[in-house]
Amino acid sequence: MKKIFSLFAVVFMAMCMFAEPVTLTFKDWGDTAPKSETDSTPNNQAGDFGTAYTTANIKDSIEGADFLDTVTVATKLYAARVGYGCKLGSSKAIGKFVANLATPAQFDSIVFVASSYSTSEGSVKVCGGEVIDLTNGGTDNKVLKRLVYEPTGTVDSISFETTAKRAYLKSIIFYPAAGSTGGSDPVTPGAGITYELNGGVANTYGWTTPDEMFATFMAESGATDFSTLAEYKAMTDPLGGTGICAKLLNPENCFADTAKWGWLMTYIMSVHEAQAADGASALAAAGSGAAWRYAVGAFFTDGQRAGWPKSANFATCGVSTFGSYSAVWQNAFANPTNPTATFTLNEPYKANNTFDGWYAAADFSGAKVTTVDSTTTGTLYAKWIEYIPTLAEVKAMADNTNTKASGVVTFINGKNVYVQDATGGLLLYMKANPTFNVGDKVVVSGTKVLYGGAPELKNGEEVSAVADSIPAAASFATLADACQEANMFTLVNVNNLEIVGFGSYSNPYVSDGTTTLLCYRMVVDTAVFKVGTHVDVTAVLGYYNGYQFVGDVAGIQLAQDTVPGEQPTSVTFHVLVPDNTPTCYIAGSFNNWTHQQMTQL
Repeated sequence: MKKIFSLFAVVFMAMCMFAEPVTLTFKDWGDTAPKSETDSTPNNQAGDFGTAYTTANIKDSIEGADFLDTVTVATKLYAARVGYGCKLGSSKAIGKFVANLATPAQFDSIVFVASSYSTSEGSVKVCGGEVIDLTNGGTDNKVLKRLVYEPTGTVDSISFETTAKRAYLKSIIFYPAAGSTGGSDPVTPGAGITYELNGGVANTYGWTTPDEMFATFMAESGATDFSTLAEYKAMTDPLGGTGICAKLLNPENCFADTAKWGWLMTYIMSVHEAQAADGASALAAAGSGAAWRYAVGAFFTDGQRAGWPKSANFATCGVSTFGSYSAVWQNAFANPTNPTATFTLNEPYKANNTFDGWYAAADFSGAKVTTVDSTTTGTLYAKWIEYIPTLAEVKAMADNTNTKASGVVTFINGKNVYVQDATGGLLLYMKANPTFNVGDKVVVSGTKVLYGGAPELKNGEEVSAVADSIPAAASFATLADACQEANMFTLVNVNNLEIVGFGSYSNPYVSDGTTTLLCYRMVVDTAVFKVGTHVDVTAVLGYYNGYQFVGDVAGIQLAQDTVPGEQPTSVTFHVLVPDNTPTCYIAGSFNNWTHQQMTQL
């Protein structure tokens, strides 16, 4: 039997690992576009829906129409204003769209995406299935926004029929069946990959990437303006525009399945509240609708809404940084069983354990497996080792607690070692100068203490070290934004700072006009980096009775607009003195306008 379901009851993303979906997108028109083919008046009237596409030119209104053979409509299909999609039908006359595929194919599901501007009146029927009544409004209106059709055999045509007064069809997405290319000849699937989690877990929703999590979240929250994370990020200002911000007004109304999404609300609000308590300025009140909708957008973009109301900064703890929220989620992204391209394997999750890699052998012999592709078969085994607390957990421990800590080394200064993981950074004070290098992922045992007003692991002893890569520095607009507890001992970047003085050993002080920090151990050439010079700084945000930059001199670079070129040794200019006598002065140095001599001519 053929079935039609609301997306709220259907999880369809799991099949995306087998082949790329095909999307048909209905064109819309801007406010300045002509009303019709015969009327060149700008389409700037509400309710004026632009060009009407008939059977003769209907394929011109659809991007990706090469996938189709013929298209017919019962009435007309109107290209609506931007954001609306395509208007099907009018005044409760039956609007019907029928498309024959160029090549019959098998699909796991076909998703019809309607605009949120569609009204909850009339009824709708997809591909000859059951009639769905929309007249009740309310929750039923969400049905029209995203309909999922699950065919049981080969598909040669599709249809969308509605009596709704305003049904704006935005796109149709075809998700190929497992082992299918989307054509008539199925591909023989490979033997596939089996994952032995050894007590670990990975989500059962079919999410192998953050993009797939985002797509489900958008659908289940009712914010159907964006079907992919890439589409959302492609907005000129995704965190300042409509769409996700306008749709997610209240956290309790965002989704029906709190068991699936409750962790996300808990995590996002915890980050928001922590940064607000740490002095981040102008954050929306935690728990408010504004805080939630802007924070969730920042989480999915690994960014921050800068305008008011300001969101928390998820640059280092957003959706791409699984380790930062895995303990709250207590779940993980899954891995494909039949990948069609190279796929970097995700880590599973197991409470109170640390994941130590995938192996092709049950006894974990041989090299770790980090990627799979279309040729990979067999079973991969998850290896778990002793749980090493995250750096955030270490910092929260009571003083004088003996523990282990693990992170990637970002800077070494004698026995002082700065490490960073997905949850933050920490200073390790070793018993002896370390033998590992910057960029290594290390495990160190020691005692958590408070030193200089900041948490530290003292009496550190190396347990293990393996080569890894240094994490990217998080960028901030101001020093105040960077100087937050969440960023302590992590790599940060702040540009266009002014050198305002020097400490001992030519360590510069830099300022953004409001806040001033010392660049510790970053000894510069004072002949080049003079007072007044603007610089970009990338370094560890250290703390010793106050914030300071810690790093080497390579972390200080001349700002782009102050890179010196060939400068004149003198400059001539004219001024008028009180008796109107022209007077000329020569300054012997151009840089910083240092006057070596003044000569009156």
